Amino acid sequence: MLAQFVARQMSGFDSTNKCIDHQLEVHLKKIKECLETSVIPLGQLRVGSYLERALLFKAIADRICLPAALVRGEYGISWIEIAVPQVIFNH
Repeated sequence: MLAQFVARQMSGFDSTNKCIDHQLEVHLKKIKECLETSVIPLGQLRVGSYLERALLFKAIADRICLPAALVRGEYGISWIEIAVPQVIFNH
């Protein structure tokens, strides 16, 4: 449910637009100009790629005590890893 929420929040203004990188670049530029800073509050974003989506997921996961780790890979790719408890069944 959390992943679906993050995807909806960061899908942009036109969810049919498959060019998220360009949409994100324009969106970030507008926010920076409006705020007159290069520091953008996560809550201001309406479009997000790998990093922005992972950051939002991690922030919410921390608030609801969901054990999750933000992982940054090569080429600017980021993702979340969630700790899943091991369940041992005794037969």
